[in-house]
Amino acid sequence: VECKLSPEQKAQLAGLEKTIETGVGSFVEVGKALKAIDDEKLYEISPDLDFSGYCKTRWRMSAKYAYRLIHASKFVDKLKETIGSKNPLTVFPINESQVRPIVEKLDKRQWISAWRQVIDACGADVITAAKVANVVREKLGQPADQTAHEKQPAKAQTAPANEQLAPNTPLHKIVELVKEARTRTDGLTIDFYKQTLDKIWAELEP
Repeated sequence: VECKLSPEQKAQLAGLEKTIETGVGSFVEVGKALKAIDDEKLYEISPDLDFSGYCKTRWRMSAKYAYRLIHASKFVDKLKETIGSKNPLTVFPINESQVRPIVEKLDKRQWISAWRQVIDACGADVITAAKVANVVREKLGQPADQTAHEKQPAKAQTAPANEQLAPNTPLHKIVELVKEARTRTDGLTIDFYKQTLDKIWAELEP
């Protein structure tokens, strides 16, 4: 099937895909690269491919998770514009899941104030998605989840050796992501593995 992209677009897509593959500049740059591919319709490498199909076939990533990365990168850009990237008092998020409750639940005008509340609430502690979610609930006038930190992960159950994982289920996708990460080691940065963990988290999240 003939590619719909021009030579210039192919070159642009190659550069953006390199950014996504290597995780250059963390999830923020990956989100920006995905946004550019979506905005410029560079995913149209074949006539019947849309952005969702591109993410699935090229990156083994759902469009839902791709848009989460895009929105998270917008959040960081807004944070830098408002507070300044060199402000020593600013703590920037290090992964997409830290800002997901903010961008999904709050209006953009509340983003910065919410993040400031997160920093104040966490202090020297690690910023987690659960703690961010509690700040968001507070801003929405909802009760905080007091038991979030006490929840224990469910015990893994061993499947029979001859039982195959059903395809297209969250567990099957997670297994495939782990297998891929284990086979790809040369020339990859720690950001690749962070992205893999974020993908796994996205499969576990509703």
